[in-house]
Amino acid sequence: MGTINVSAEKLNKSDKILIRVLLSLIIIMFYALSIFNIFQPHRKTISELENRNLETFPEFTFDAFMSGSFFEKIDLFVSDTFIYRDELMSLSQKINSYKSISNFIKESDDHFVFIPSKAGEMVDIKKGFEEETSENNVESIEETLFDNIDNLISETTKAIEYKDEEGAAEKITGYILYKDIPYHSGWVDFKGVGMYADTLKLYSETFPNARISSVVAPMSSLILDNKTIQKSLLNQQEAIDTINSMLPENVNALNICYSLYNHKDENVYFKYDHHWTHRGAYYAYEAFCKSIGLKPTPIDNMEMVLINKGWQGTTYASTGDERLKSGREKLEVYMPTKQNLMVLIDNKTGEAKTYDSCIVRDSVSYTALIGGDNPYTVISIPENPQDKNILVIKDSYGNGFCTYLCENYGNIIIIDPRHVNYNILPIVKDFNITDVVFMVALYNTCNKTFLGKAKDIVTMSSP
Repeated sequence: MGTINVSAEKLNKSDKILIRVLLSLIIIMFYALSIFNIFQPHRKTISELENRNLETFPEFTFDAFMSGSFFEKIDLFVSDTFIYRDELMSLSQKINSYKSISNFIKESDDHFVFIPSKAGEMVDIKKGFEEETSENNVESIEETLFDNIDNLISETTKAIEYKDEEGAAEKITGYILYKDIPYHSGWVDFKGVGMYADTLKLYSETFPNARISSVVAPMSSLILDNKTIQKSLLNQQEAIDTINSMLPENVNALNICYSLYNHKDENVYFKYDHHWTHRGAYYAYEAFCKSIGLKPTPIDNMEMVLINKGWQGTTYASTGDERLKSGREKLEVYMPTKQNLMVLIDNKTGEAKTYDSCIVRDSVSYTALIGGDNPYTVISIPENPQDKNILVIKDSYGNGFCTYLCENYGNIIIIDPRHVNYNILPIVKDFNITDVVFMVALYNTCNKTFLGKAKDIVTMSSP
């Protein structure tokens, strides 16, 4: 059979006109969209879908122009403020959530749904330790999460990081949807915990006169009240016990699972955000104080302030699941009983900012606690002994924890390694550091990137 060849020459005149008209329309639409995108009258500054501020047009400087960073920031600005961006992202998320819902259903009396997030926590951590894996020491992820959905998780948790309104990356595994409440699933790869132990040992050597403590935050699935489902989940209390057994003997290693579970009816975790609540962070503070002989201030002595009565946390933004879109809850904070002053280096601008409290009441989100995730923060409490100072190495779970330390310490120096690219020792040398505490989420005890940066900030060459 011969081949059929239709050439442009054989197209009749009307076909050619139609093709030209269609091409012209496409070109006109493309340029019209580009022009409207540049000169749109009401450009958004906040993404409600992602719970964050959008990029603004960068300030021109000669150095930024020569380095190319000026044009990179313009690209981010255009991408962030593209017309109908939220609507297009919402449509994409809706399609992704619909196409795989049937894969998650478990038919039983203890009905639940697993919702994978878009973040790449497990993929990222697995990649970090691939070179250290052998057949003899592998503890498979199937032993720490559901056997029947492990492959699904590895396929659906891409290396995409959810960013909050301050731009801080959070890597979220996924959620167990049970009785319409999403519970953040706990996960840890014990192959990576050795690096956490080494990091604590390094800080012990760097600060030989300080007490070193480890406070690991479990995920909200800890309080999921269903024994059948819990059997399929990682036992976070046992996991933290295992982590603590691997740490140097001189480390004050806490397991706060019991403290949180004992107060599970007090809203210690948000329902629609992956963090614990400020009240939940209090029980970590209380356990920490008792472990080192300090007296914790009762939470009932602190003023409770309602920051937002209809806060939308990160669960919808990080999963795109339509069932979580309308989730709203109260965001409450507890004010320190002692007057304090906070100075921080802003993560976005690099500017030093001063606040009259470590809780920023003007904020309506989780960033109310110590102003969010920033490279370097110092909280000073004049009425406390100024020779009693604590260095906190933390991720975002540490934000609420740090505010309670105002009750006991003269100065609180807070470092978020994710945002620091310099040696911190010249900064903290003038403080008499009496305590160093790592306040991190369970998944960061095996996160090679996070721990690598925690090591770098006390070992890299000073400028």
